[in-house]
Amino acid sequence: MEIKVEFKREMNRNYMVTMPEGKQEAGYAIRMLSENPIPGFLPFQEKKINGDVRYYYDITSKQPLERILEYRNLAGDELKHLISDLVFSLRQMERFLLDESQVILEPEYIYVEPDTFKCFFCLLPGKKDDFPNTLRDFSQYLLDHVNHEDGSAVILAFSIFKECRKENFGIEDIEKCLQRSERETVKKEAESDVFFQQKNGIRQQTERAPEKEQISRKEQISKREQISKKEEELFPELEKPKEEMEQEASGRYCWMLSVLGMAVLPAMAFALLGFEEMLRYKWILGALELFLGAFARLLFEKERKPLNSRGKEEIEEAVWEVCFQDEKDQEPREYQLPQPPRIVGEKEQGEDFEEEMQTMLLTARPIDSVSRRLVSINGEMEIPIGYFPFLIGKSKGIVDFCLNEPGISRLHIKIEETAQGYSITDLNSTNGTRVDGKLLEANATCDLFVGSEVEIAARKFRFQ
Repeated sequence: MEIKVEFKREMNRNYMVTMPEGKQEAGYAIRMLSENPIPGFLPFQEKKINGDVRYYYDITSKQPLERILEYRNLAGDELKHLISDLVFSLRQMERFLLDESQVILEPEYIYVEPDTFKCFFCLLPGKKDDFPNTLRDFSQYLLDHVNHEDGSAVILAFSIFKECRKENFGIEDIEKCLQRSERETVKKEAESDVFFQQKNGIRQQTERAPEKEQISRKEQISKREQISKKEEELFPELEKPKEEMEQEASGRYCWMLSVLGMAVLPAMAFALLGFEEMLRYKWILGALELFLGAFARLLFEKERKPLNSRGKEEIEEAVWEVCFQDEKDQEPREYQLPQPPRIVGEKEQGEDFEEEMQTMLLTARPIDSVSRRLVSINGEMEIPIGYFPFLIGKSKGIVDFCLNEPGISRLHIKIEETAQGYSITDLNSTNGTRVDGKLLEANATCDLFVGSEVEIAARKFRFQ
């Protein structure tokens, strides 16, 4: 359905006026919108002019989303505000029994408060569109206009885009994406808090390091030995390395074989040679018995030896190293702190960051060979215009020149270069803009000539 839109200024209020074509069965929606200010939607009025229906939407002090994103992209927090406001508004429609297909999700009809990024949607009575397809198109727009250096914005936009591509998706699925994003944000904030707590803890431990050095080595070793004994009782298999355990098992087997040999050797000699022949070789058998006994004795003593092959000094040194491992980690040194969780592309804030962003904004647009300027009539102020389009207002983060004076709107005017010369557009300002004495309607555009007088609120300039 084609929608005709115009803008009207009445006193200090600005209105977006829509003129739907054809007869619409929209009586219930009109009554609900007229009699109930529905949260999340633009205030609505129905007027009939010369028999034609006009829908008036109050857009005072708000800016269309399309204009906000004309020269920049959505940040993560802004995207969360937008989706949260959309979900909230659709929930309100269920409360008032309104049809969600009447919501317009085109960026030029979504209005935003620039300071808080609170979003207001336009509900057009009688509109009949396929809302799921409209929401899919809107998710594609958001994915194309998020800041790709903001990790949270990209993840949220892509998750919504993916959900909208599924069959039979609903607003609950979009809400789940938002909830997951909120949980991730809380998790990152918690990790950041833990990081700074650990950082402060390391500093405190470093400051207390001289006190720890006063603890004697003997007390530390005694404490470690008590812990080691307890560990050995609970986990005897961890007492020694695997290779050492295999060597001890092999020695144990040899000792057992030696003892067995001492018992079996006389019996074998008696069975094979007889008693008389065995007495003839008694010295040889005695020597073999002595050899096996000495060998078994040697293995038995080695089995009972309290120290392993590394020796007493090596064990003591190992205990020392284990005992003071934590203290060594806390000694003053060049410590590489782990990076706190941060969003991809985040930069340090401050004057340098603002200057860099301003430089990026200036170089992102074509520079005019002949610089223009707005010079105040009394000569007290001059606004240089070195590129186009050029925005003037009091919202420092959005406009190209911040004119923070009474009566100036956040976004007040936009000056552009055209094939015929220059043009000026009122950006839905509250107190209006005059060009050569003529008051512009909200969002209206007119030609701007060199020498023209431009009145912004109560301030008068000459375009040169």
